[in-house]
Amino acid sequence: MVRLPQLTLPEAMKKAGLFLQGFDTLVMDVQGSELEILKGLPNLQRIFQRIQLETSDFPVYQNAPLKMQIDRYLTSCGYCLAETVVFASDGQTRSCMDCRYVLQD
Repeated sequence: MVRLPQLTLPEAMKKAGLFLQGFDTLVMDVQGSELEILKGLPNLQRIFQRIQLETSDFPVYQNAPLKMQIDRYLTSCGYCLAETVVFASDGQTRSCMDCRYVLQD
């Protein structure tokens, strides 16, 4: 078994010599860990004006948050959904999409 360290995004960036204050947009493709990462960012709305991530309206990965859960969390942080682009769908009820959120003034 291989054990990997678990770091928050700020911890990982600091370890790499990067600082969150230098960015105004967060783009994530983290295979179902979006909500965990967002919740691990203190003062999210003070750092990022825009957030883009992949999500779905059905469970693609075990324990992955659904779009409505991410929407609810980001809305509570002051963001609004600006755009949704479906990139995969079964044509009926299940879709994967890119979502773009913008901090409301």
